Amino acid sequence: MSKVSNSLRILLLLSKNGKMSGEQLAGLLELSERSIRKHIEDLLMAGFAIHTIRGRNGGYILDANPLWNSFLKSKELDKLADLVRKQRAIDPEDQVVQQVEVKLQQLSNFDHTFVMSSYSVNTDFHHIDFIKKQLKECLKKQLKCIINYHSASSGSTTRTIHTYHFVYHNAHEYCVAYCEKRQRFLTFKLSRIRSILISDQPFCKDTSFSLEQFLGENSLFSDSYDIEMLVRRDIYVWFRDTKWTANQTIEEYNDEYYLFKGRMYGLSDVKQFILRFGSNVVVLRPKKLCEEIQQEIKKMLKINL
Repeated sequence: MSKVSNSLRILLLLSKNGKMSGEQLAGLLELSERSIRKHIEDLLMAGFAIHTIRGRNGGYILDANPLWNSFLKSKELDKLADLVRKQRAIDPEDQVVQQVEVKLQQLSNFDHTFVMSSYSVNTDFHHIDFIKKQLKECLKKQLKCIINYHSASSGSTTRTIHTYHFVYHNAHEYCVAYCEKRQRFLTFKLSRIRSILISDQPFCKDTSFSLEQFLGENSLFSDSYDIEMLVRRDIYVWFRDTKWTANQTIEEYNDEYYLFKGRMYGLSDVKQFILRFGSNVVVLRPKKLCEEIQQEIKKMLKINL
């Protein structure tokens, strides 16, 4: 049986059965577990969201089956369709290939025009939590991992990374990791990690790495503000349920307000965060930020009057 056919069978088995172990897949496909792992790695490189769960009850999970929605880019779908056509020519009676062919036809609305949606930040918090748990496992055991990452500048890329730290920035969580492709430390937004595969290869941690120094040199985190802000009781009930920043505290201030404290980054993001609440908040500190907010309000009034 060909490599393509085996890969397609793995996709369909995972889609149908949910989590499956390497041993189960190997038994059904009459392959070695090592071969199964190689197929999984190939599928991950192709952009499929296959997660690896380690441990006694571990296995592989195909997340939000990309064959059934617009998870893949049109270029990747075209490549998959071409592989299916080639395999169909080799073995016209291959039922697995026939099933995949039907799914691809459904995606293309039967006229070979794939309908694609533009990328948006992943707000599936269960997915983000799963990604973080996998990264924490890599950090704990110092194992490399392979991620499929969607960058705003370069689109989808596959990276091998060494996990070091987790940091919050304006209600978003990032992983600080060494990227083998770029050969330097980078930040990876968890909501942009589409899939992850934990490798068996360990990495040697760079003991000279300083998180404080890295954040200080990173433009994303260098512009910081230690905010003290009053929040009206009217919005406190839902305001308190969101983690706006990693070190935030919220305490009772008086009969009308609660006091919010927290470190946030980036002047434009901070201003946007505060202005969204309108008259329901009052900024106390820092003074520079108060002045920036006042100037922004004056500009808005000038434009809208």
